Amino acid sequence: MKRAVLILAALVLLFLGLGQAKAGMFTFTGTIQQTTLAPGTYDITVAGAQGGFGFGGTGGDGVVLSGEITLTATTTLQIVVGGQGGNSNGSGAGGGGGGSFVYVNGPPSQPLIVAGGGGGATGQAGGGSGQTGTAGQSGFGPNPGAGGTNGSGGGGGTNSDFNGGGGAGWLGNGTNGTGSNSGDGGFGPLTFAFGLGNGGGFDGGFGGGGGAGNAGGGGGGGYSGGGGGGNTLGSGAGGGGSFFDASVFTLSSANATQTGNGFVDIEPAVSGVPEPATLTLLGIGAVCSLGYGWRRQVAAR
Repeated sequence: MKRAVLILAALVLLFLGLGQAKAGMFTFTGTIQQTTLAPGTYDITVAGAQGGFGFGGTGGDGVVLSGEITLTATTTLQIVVGGQGGNSNGSGAGGGGGGSFVYVNGPPSQPLIVAGGGGGATGQAGGGSGQTGTAGQSGFGPNPGAGGTNGSGGGGGTNSDFNGGGGAGWLGNGTNGTGSNSGDGGFGPLTFAFGLGNGGGFDGGFGGGGGAGNAGGGGGGGYSGGGGGGNTLGSGAGGGGSFFDASVFTLSSANATQTGNGFVDIEPAVSGVPEPATLTLLGIGAVCSLGYGWRRQVAAR
């Protein structure tokens, strides 16, 4: 009977240990990922994606936020890794880079860390970099879209046609550019889908990047979306804004240097929590020790 209890206890410990995912590097997949972390302090870096290249300009870099996050209870984090906006293949503007998001599901869902994506480039101008502040950057060129504020999506370019769409924010989608050949706005929660490029422009990146028109780049996704570019070859788009919840996250650095797709890296702090697999092995070892001691007592009788 006691042997059965010991075996059952070991299996329970194994199940609990494997039920929590390990921290680590999360790269672009185009889907919402998740991880469950034990209470403790973790080093975390969240990077938004770069905007797409135009046929002459370079997409704006994504924001990189680094610091420590402290969790007081077992927490399941939802993770969106932004994708780079679509690159021009010789004509048309680049799509907006997707923002990268770390959040907890609700209701209501709460963002913990958001790194803005860069704006899409055009034939003669680069896209704007992601913004380390919460507001999105406005687009460039004639009649560009306005950057979002306080979590709203960015506006699309408002010239007659061929404008870029706005990047999505946490609280709202980006706005489509004016005209049938203009890019569509990116989408925020729940899907974080990219906006479609139209009129020869290219799609935005996963994480709410706005789609491009032929002339105007797509705005970057982020906490607040970047504005789409207007309809000339110099109309790059604005980068998306960033955010962190200061009640759980201590910022150590913030810059706009990320090229390509974004990423999220979560690692136990030096003085932090053992990984779940380690806890499992310790638990099994303790149970086995108890079982060995009990068997010795029986043999000595």
